[in-house]
Amino acid sequence: MTRLKLEERTNVLKWYYKNHGSIVTTQRRFRRFYNFRTLLNQIPSKILSRDPTEAIYCPKREEINFCKLIAGKVEKKEIDIGNIDWSDEAHFHLSGHVNKQNMRIWGEEKPDPLDSKPLTQEKVTVWCAVGSKRIIGLYFYENNEGSRVTVNGVRYLDKLKSYYIPTLRRRKELGSITFQQDGALPHIAKVVLDFLREKFDKKLI
Repeated sequence: MTRLKLEERTNVLKWYYKNHGSIVTTQRRFRRFYNFRTLLNQIPSKILSRDPTEAIYCPKREEINFCKLIAGKVEKKEIDIGNIDWSDEAHFHLSGHVNKQNMRIWGEEKPDPLDSKPLTQEKVTVWCAVGSKRIIGLYFYENNEGSRVTVNGVRYLDKLKSYYIPTLRRRKELGSITFQQDGALPHIAKVVLDFLREKFDKKLI
């Protein structure tokens, strides 16, 4: 099936609701507007028959609630939006293979490259915190011999205690920073959350 562009998918959804959920009317409008031939006649139907909201990205309820929560904290001046450290880990392959989580390809059509890679690859795991005024890192997860180690709650907590917090203290920024992390298992271990709440109180995302 031909992949539709974002503009085309958006128009499908717009016409669908404007015509009170009529797939047939939406198809006709789609064909007239884009001058598509018979081969593509059923594309809007395939999109809309599953879930009309799939035509464009629709945020989940949790995402909307999170945005409202943060907006409220910003309005109450509990969070300085310009003083947040956004943090995460990433894996980098030493073979040169590109980790799809670190790389995005923007285009109107889906690329179909062939990517051959070895079954097992050497890689490094790196942590970094980025803010509008600072970059803290790179921190490499490795043992005393310099070999890569898996990130777990104990190692993540050790990184916070031995690297991140001392860095903020040296910069005299510990009391003003809001710290953000995602919900990865090492990040939400009880000992980690207890430590972060002690250091950042309400300034924790």
